[in-house]
Amino acid sequence: MGFYIPEFETEWKQHLNLSDSAWIIIEEDVRNFSNGSKYNLAGFLNRIFVNFYQEAEATISQRFLNKSEELAAMFSSPEFKSMDKKTTDVYVTKILDVYEKSLITKAGSYEKGEGKKFRINKENVDILRESSENIYYNNSIGAYLKAIFEEYAMKPMFEREQIYFKGTMDILQSAISQKKSVKMSILKKINPNSHESYTRKFYLSPYKIIQDKTRMFNYVIGYSEELKGEGNETWPRRAVCYRISRIDHLLIMSSKSGFISKADQEAIDKMVTDKDPQFLAG
Repeated sequence: MGFYIPEFETEWKQHLNLSDSAWIIIEEDVRNFSNGSKYNLAGFLNRIFVNFYQEAEATISQRFLNKSEELAAMFSSPEFKSMDKKTTDVYVTKILDVYEKSLITKAGSYEKGEGKKFRINKENVDILRESSENIYYNNSIGAYLKAIFEEYAMKPMFEREQIYFKGTMDILQSAISQKKSVKMSILKKINPNSHESYTRKFYLSPYKIIQDKTRMFNYVIGYSEELKGEGNETWPRRAVCYRISRIDHLLIMSSKSGFISKADQEAIDKMVTDKDPQFLAG
């Protein structure tokens, strides 16, 4: 049994109190990651929660389970073969107790600040109903969400971008591991001071995802062919680099290889070494 939300509620309006610094970062990220779409704080918070809660230290039950499995594997290795199970169990229990207490302390350590209300969507309502975190947060949804979003706000920019664009990152990583091409579209602003944009479409053979030298933003590098129109005719293939947050649509092409030769990999690695990613083509 997780957090209490009445069964008839498919969405839930929640009060959220975050530190001033967390709100500043979150509101900046809403603008930076929106890609020109309408400012929507509730949509942003819902997306961050569903993309991040499974990996967050604030999800104490999951971290406790992972640590338990890690310790069980460690103490079953040959180095600890001479120790009897009773002794190893004592060590495991003490280590887990200290670890659990440290997570609880961290979750409750964040400063209070401004409170705002937002609507939790159905997907996240269902997650909270099934969550085991209620035992750590005294059945307070607000306390759990505060710990999640404060932890998110403390991460460096490129990691926050990876969380928000997790769906895009997962598709690209899958394409890279399968050596498949993707069909993608990129939003381009008509001019820097305008909200108007247009779309360019590409076939991309992704090579890897990297950060710029200041570790602010994420980029995918590889070789692409830009589509000339609505058909399949393309411009010549070239080495490119695209900012993850500019990708509007992405689809793995199961029938189109994304193989990149060793020579082409070395060529693009040299380009990245010589220039920051944002100064490459694309």
